[in-house]
Amino acid sequence: MDVLTEKIKLNAMGKYCKGEEYTKSYKVFLEKSQQHSRLGKNLRCYLPVAMEGVHITTDACRVLSIGSGDGEVDLKVLKVLKEVTKKRIFCRVIEPNEYSLNKYKTSIESLSPNDDMTFDINKPKTFQKYMTESLADQDQFDVVHFLHSIYYMDFEEALTHCYEKELGESGLIVCVFAADDIMFEAKQKLFGICQPNQSISQVVKQQGWKYQEYKDEYMLDVTEVMNDQSETGNLLLDFLTQTTNFRRSADHQMTKAILDVIDDLSIQKDGKLFCKKVDYYTFIFK
Repeated sequence: MDVLTEKIKLNAMGKYCKGEEYTKSYKVFLEKSQQHSRLGKNLRCYLPVAMEGVHITTDACRVLSIGSGDGEVDLKVLKVLKEVTKKRIFCRVIEPNEYSLNKYKTSIESLSPNDDMTFDINKPKTFQKYMTESLADQDQFDVVHFLHSIYYMDFEEALTHCYEKELGESGLIVCVFAADDIMFEAKQKLFGICQPNQSISQVVKQQGWKYQEYKDEYMLDVTEVMNDQSETGNLLLDFLTQTTNFRRSADHQMTKAILDVIDDLSIQKDGKLFCKKVDYYTFIFK
């Protein structure tokens, strides 16, 4: 199994989903999990309570969005923040994927002046790059959020930087991430990737930060993953493995190992196959 694991690691590293390829596979994942709709509903429920402890002293609620994606979820969050704070919104967007960033720019073109939102969107940039450019004397933010984006960076480094450098007094970090589910069970078994909830909880507790955490469990339909002729199933498999054209690029042994993990972690219901998904909503208060 060690040799197989190393092969899979090399395969994943060489053909990692990106750009439009990633967007297509991610869209299928969202359709099969309804993650975005759940995220929007949950944040509409949790954010107003969390924001009670945030005291904004300027005429705008300043937001730092890290791993902003195409803007679909961002705009929902910003509208909730505007409703809660009764202030105009300023949002700085940090997104490394050029395809997603362009879609974000397009999505905000439909906003009206009444939405009262302004955006700082530059060229595609990783958060690691942003941290090296961040100035100590720059204006700080009332809210910093990672919405399913913290997987792609060092948890401790990212959270500590945001808490100490980006967040204003009485500010809030919102971190939404998946753990204890099919994607991370598979990656842990085959790639040796740690569960993010363990690492994030460790960072928060070690730092002595005040926080609240909520857990949302739901199901992901993986039925079509088992059908090698299904375009939808293959795109979903690409997303679960984070590898472009996984079924075609991986050898038979690699593919079988991944499918066995998915099958082992699945349950059958009404003739379909489902895997558990778990999202954590962690609110860190300064």
